[in-house]
Amino acid sequence: MYFTLNDAAWRIIETQRGQHPEFVFTYSGHRVGTMNNNGWQHARAKVGLGDVRIHDLRHTCASRLRLAGVHQEDRNALLGHKSASIPEHYASADIGRLIELANRVLDRQGTRTLLRVVNG
Repeated sequence: MYFTLNDAAWRIIETQRGQHPEFVFTYSGHRVGTMNNNGWQHARAKVGLGDVRIHDLRHTCASRLRLAGVHQEDRNALLGHKSASIPEHYASADIGRLIELANRVLDRQGTRTLLRVVNG
């Protein structure tokens, strides 16, 4: 699976490079194998977001992309959703354009985001 990262996410990855001889993200010296792990549990509790799930972050990203005017087809590509049709499957999006669209979520001027926490 491939992910298109905006500039903020790319900077985070770049700051992590070289801190471990093999892996970019580690927890207690070991590679991070899953998203919903002890590191995630401790980090969200530390900042007072104990009820926030990974899916809540995806929902927030999708909402911000929509508010930034990113079309549904491009949101699907950025979020890794399956294409709805065979022509869409073969007409893959331009990576440079997707990065530009992903960066739109960084422009937060005049917007507010409500983080939706299910069952929280």
